[in-house]
Amino acid sequence: MHILPLEGVREDLKEALPQLQLSAIRDRMADLAGWQQQAKAAAEGAYAITGARIIDGQGGAPIDNAVMVVGGGRITAIGPRATTTIPGGLRTIDARGATIIPGLWDMHGHTSQIEWAPAYLAAGVTTVRDMGAEQPFITAFRDAVASGKGLGPRLLLAGLVDGAGEGGFGSTIAATPQEGRAVVDRYHAARFEQMKLYSLLGFSRAPAALAMNYRSVTNNTDAATAQGRVRDGQRMVKALFDAGVPIVAGTDGGLPGHSLLRSLELYVGAGLTPMQALLSATRVPAVAMGLAKDTGTLESGKRADFSVLDADPLQDISNVRRVRWVATNGRLLSPSGLWPLAGFRASGTMP
Repeated sequence: MHILPLEGVREDLKEALPQLQLSAIRDRMADLAGWQQQAKAAAEGAYAITGARIIDGQGGAPIDNAVMVVGGGRITAIGPRATTTIPGGLRTIDARGATIIPGLWDMHGHTSQIEWAPAYLAAGVTTVRDMGAEQPFITAFRDAVASGKGLGPRLLLAGLVDGAGEGGFGSTIAATPQEGRAVVDRYHAARFEQMKLYSLLGFSRAPAALAMNYRSVTNNTDAATAQGRVRDGQRMVKALFDAGVPIVAGTDGGLPGHSLLRSLELYVGAGLTPMQALLSATRVPAVAMGLAKDTGTLESGKRADFSVLDADPLQDISNVRRVRWVATNGRLLSPSGLWPLAGFRASGTMP
């Protein structure tokens, strides 16, 4: 069993690599903790948001002129203004004209650097399932966020395991059954939620398919062909959805946050309704991960992970880009304070 091959590492530095890696991780986690302090909260602790429309993620009609009360990182009350009690003396935030949605999920991320954290949050993404990253880094990242010491979305981890050969980024190689069992034990001990099995059968049975794919990639690179493939993918998504297959939004990387929002637009372009697209990045992934009792919808007792949007995404799914605030564990942040941490110029809305 071994980890990702050491691409580009000088022979005389290979023995020192573990210590260099740990040193780099410590430095990056210190940066992440610093960002947690720099990202000033618009609100935290106990507060109430009033006057907004709430799309709670359960698939029903939105709640107009709603109240959501937050405390201790949880939603403590939610409902119409007329029937929802706000505790006396509690800070209230007037959000008339805004729409509140559950925090979005990206179910296929590769969190390879800490700059992804503020970029995800600025786009309203509060949970990411990482599908393959270097274990010492991603577990430190996850733990920093979970402890409240580091800035970022909640990370759920899928350990990547591959068969014999040169593995890809973040993969662990298991060439024998014994090594396979050791990999399972290792990921379990590190509190990974899942494992991702990758190319375990090797490529020996598919030389013709590989050759065909190579010709396809190298010979058909014009824009019209690329757009045609996008449309093919959209038709496939709609066919799967119509057949009753649960659709979870996931991007496999790209630009953190933006790629997820673009996926929702493409789902609507494929024929899903805006509500169905939103559910693919909220309730449906929470159910898929066995976490629906705690997150994925806006209900009393659940995690206070949500976005406050300046416009209604049910009217136009692209309004998911218009994030006024994002909350993770009830800590309400403005994207304008997050984009600079990711090295992006703050513009007030998603690009």
